[in-house]
Amino acid sequence: MNFYTTIYKLSDSRIQTDNQLMKWTNAFLVNKRQAADPIADNIILNVVERNGSDAAQNIFDKLIRNIDLPIQELPDEIKLFIQQKVILPEWFRDKDIINSNLFFKDHGPKLLLILYFKSLPLLYSDAKGVQVLINTRRLTK
Repeated sequence: MNFYTTIYKLSDSRIQTDNQLMKWTNAFLVNKRQAADPIADNIILNVVERNGSDAAQNIFDKLIRNIDLPIQELPDEIKLFIQQKVILPEWFRDKDIINSNLFFKDHGPKLLLILYFKSLPLLYSDAKGVQVLINTRRLTK
C-alpha cells in the first residue's frame, strides 16, 4: 500500500463497527469528545488539588517537550500509572508494532507536515477546536 492510498483510507469519514460502516456524525463526534480516561483524569485531579494547576501544567510541559518519557521527573502516582500501562494487552502482536514503526519512519515527517501546516490551523479555527487552545492555555503563551 503506498502513502497516498494509506492517507485516503485514514481520511475516510467512516469507521468499522461490528462489520458495519458507520458515518462519523456530529452526535457521534460530540460523544467521543466527552470520552476520557477516568483513572488518568483522577490522578491529574489529585495532583491539581494538592499542588495547584501549575503542577499539572508543569507535567504537561514535561510530557510534550521531551522526546523520551521523563518518568523520573513525574509524581509517584503518574509513574505508577505509566508502569501499569506498559503491560501490553493479550491481542498485541509484535508484527503490528514493527509495521507501524516502519510506516512512521517512512511517512511520519510527511504526515507531521500535513498536520502542522494544514490540519491543525483549520481544526483550531473551528469553534470546538479553539476551546482546546483555551482549555490548554495555548492562546495565552
